Amino acid sequence: MNNIKNDFGSKQNFSKYSNIYSCINENLDALFEELELNNKKILLSNDNYESDILNDVIESLNINLGSKSLFSKYSGVYPYSNENLDVLFNNLDLKDKEVLSVAGSGDHAFYSYNKGACNVDLFDVNLLAKYYYYLRIWIIKYYNSFYFDTINKFKNYNEFSRYFGILFNLVNPTSIDEKEAHEYWKLLYNMCSLKWENYGFGYYLKNKLFRADTKRINWISDLSVIKDKVANNNSGFYNCDITCNQTGIDKVYDVIFLSNIFEYADDEESIRLKNNICRLLKDDGYIVLSNVKGNLSQINESLLSDVFSFEKLPYVRNMNGYFINSGVVLTKKRW
Repeated sequence: MNNIKNDFGSKQNFSKYSNIYSCINENLDALFEELELNNKKILLSNDNYESDILNDVIESLNINLGSKSLFSKYSGVYPYSNENLDVLFNNLDLKDKEVLSVAGSGDHAFYSYNKGACNVDLFDVNLLAKYYYYLRIWIIKYYNSFYFDTINKFKNYNEFSRYFGILFNLVNPTSIDEKEAHEYWKLLYNMCSLKWENYGFGYYLKNKLFRADTKRINWISDLSVIKDKVANNNSGFYNCDITCNQTGIDKVYDVIFLSNIFEYADDEESIRLKNNICRLLKDDGYIVLSNVKGNLSQINESLLSDVFSFEKLPYVRNMNGYFINSGVVLTKKRW
């Protein structure tokens, strides 16, 4: 796969593979056979790691933001959080805390590091949230920018794509997850270039991958603390639905960020979610709920009140103009 990938990396070789993209809706065997026709050695037959990455790229290219479920393994990614994190995190103590957070846009993780968390593990049903998290890390490390669209060099899709090509050559992965993310983005970058030519990657990010139902309302100017925390990133990522019985998460944490998961969970899912967070939270830890649509419902308060005490944080205006609590902190009751 490395041979193929390196050959892809040269723009003059794109024409050799112009017919590869026609195969992305077929199974992996068909794609490998097409590559064989170009007299390239295929090293993937016994390499599930590489074939998984290729499959993730294929699924990413097939995303349809209008029809894909919001909660699926391959769905559109939120480029920013919908929550007012400046207000939320100003009310939290995260110094030297072990944190578990929904991945989402990655904002909760970066704000946690900025407030002193020693480590942040992530979970998300959407696998692409993991890849986007590492893209955010690299933008922070190498371009000193908190968000991808604030890099002032990017005036159009062509420049946007070109600078990401440079970025991927700068990355030196320090973990297995980061290595997988690096392989994913490099292959996706080249596939986008085949389909949409020079402006392909920038076009894909802004028009195919990122969900539009969000606004950029958060900002961290000084990125020095975050850079230091992610220099040798050790974050774990769990591709799981935390409302299911089996999550695969086997640690306990000081702080758990659920964002607004309870807003979307039905009654049975809410019960399983409650059981999971009770198991994953240290006895002296706390959970942070951050609703977007409205305040925590009476149904969820009733469900959680037998185990947790509530502290409602200051009000903020949400993206729809309504005043809601910036968050709710849950702590385990002591009997």
